[in-house]
Formats: sequence, structure tokens, C-alpha cells
Amino acid sequence: MLREFILMDWRLLLINYGQSLHISEKITNIAWQTNLQKQYSNLIENMKYLLVSDIHGSLPALEKVIDFYHQQHCDMMCIMGDILNYGPRNGLPEGLNPKAIAERLNAMADEIVAVRGNCDSEVDQMLLDFPILQDYVLLVDNGRKLLLTHGHIFHKDHLPHGRFDAVVYGHTHFWELQRTEETVICNTGSVTFPKGGNPPTLGTYEDGRIRMFRLDGKLLKEIDL
Repeated sequence: MLREFILMDWRLLLINYGQSLHISEKITNIAWQTNLQKQYSNLIENMKYLLVSDIHGSLPALEKVIDFYHQQHCDMMCIMGDILNYGPRNGLPEGLNPKAIAERLNAMADEIVAVRGNCDSEVDQMLLDFPILQDYVLLVDNGRKLLLTHGHIFHKDHLPHGRFDAVVYGHTHFWELQRTEETVICNTGSVTFPKGGNPPTLGTYEDGRIRMFRLDGKLLKEIDL
């Protein structure tokens, strides 16, 4: 809705500006209009991605994630696995409700990219209207490559072949954001079962910058790719 308003506002601005000029003035102001168009096009085309992992069936955690998603004006939600199943090693999460989680996420299925976690299965896929069973997804944004995966196969100690500007995963439930010799490592932690005394965490990616946040919105760290 915001981008549609900006696009409409830009078009009206050009129309109103053009109507107030004589023909000769319009010709001399083509460069100004072209520059304005480029500036608004860049604003419209920039995508903001939410990076989140290890929801593990907690509906209250997902509700906070969706609130954060809208507050941050994100365009896509990237889920690094372990969506519906809480996992036998974790215990029961607060507000366990896989069916309700599936309903909430299916309502925004065209805005979601997801990968398979070690707790995800074909049964989970039957409840969800977006693919979750691939081991990784390559996100390419303005020439930058981000490898999205869960973390039980590929992680900072076992990187896949190739060059990536960032490798984003979860699985360990410990958040991390650091630059290595090979790439930028981003572990989003868990919004449901954070470990090591950490709060629930998630991240965003926009225009070459990864930010890590607490689920309550406090910024923890950021890195430019």
C-alpha cells in the first residue's frame, strides 16, 4: 500500500508539474523529471526481508513476529525452518498451535520464502501453502547473494561451495552476526526457544544491510555486506 501511494504521488507530481509549464519549459525540464523518476523507482524497488527461524509451533511467538513484520514495513518473510513442530528436545512451547500457525502463514503465503528445518516434515508441508522442503534458497537482491538455510546441514563451520555475501540460518537458537574471511554469518536465533540467556531474536535484510533485533524491536547489531 505504501509503495502504491508513493508511485501514485510521483505520477501526480509529474502531471501537476507538467501542466504548470509551457512547452519549451517542459522540454528543458525532461532531465529533472527523469532524475525524479529514477529516485522514486529506487525507493519502490528496494525490498525489505524479515529473517526468522525456529518458531516451533508457538502461536504467541508468531503473532509477535507478524507484528514486527508489519511495524518494520517488510515485503517478504524468510523463514529458516522449524515452523510447526516443537521438537522432542525442546519441550512444549507457550501457546502450541500448529494449525493456527499454518492458517496465519497461509494468509500471507505469497510473501513467504521458507526452507526445511530438521523438525519439518512432509506432513507439515501438507498444512502449508508455500514450499518448505528445500534445504536452502539462494536470495539474490541487487547483485548480493544470501544463502538461506536452516543450519543443520550448512552453517559457519560447513559452508557450501560458491561465493555468498551472507549465509543466514538458525537451528542452534543462539543469535549471531559476524563477518568472516569467507562471508557474513547471520544466525537469527529463535523466537520461541532462545538459548544461552538470550532473548527471542530475529533479523531484517534491506539494501545490503543485515540487522539483528530482539523480538520486542530493540536493535542488537547490524552489518553491511
